[in-house]
Amino acid sequence: MNTKELILPDGWEVKEVIDNKIIVREKEKELPKTWKDCTNSFREYAIYSVLSPEESDNAIKALGKLLIYRNAWWKQLGWKPDWNDQNQRKYCIGLIKGKVETMTNEGSNRILAFPTLKVRDQFLYSFRDLIEEAKELL
Repeated sequence: MNTKELILPDGWEVKEVIDNKIIVREKEKELPKTWKDCTNSFREYAIYSVLSPEESDNAIKALGKLLIYRNAWWKQLGWKPDWNDQNQRKYCIGLIKGKVETMTNEGSNRILAFPTLKVRDQFLYSFRDLIEEAKELL
């Protein structure tokens, strides 16, 4: 029996074989879930000391962590929102009437914006506690 070896490009996998045709798909990107994973995705990162009102201190720290997580996800996905592009869909997490909500937003800037609904919901699920802690700043 003859065999042939196919080398798939990085980031691709075999989905299925139908009628002697090999169907490939792009692998789903593994998004960082921990502080270490997120900070490891950057070569360097700085720690800044910020003066803040005592009553907002925890929210500010939570928001800082969320921004590091968000940036790590953006980097892994190769995506960043273009707020000047009205046609680019952005799936966001924000605050409406004091409650954390999800939304689609093409126009006004949001701190927590993502390229797909699935990624946005995954971020919300992964970091819900931090989002709740920082919600007054969203």
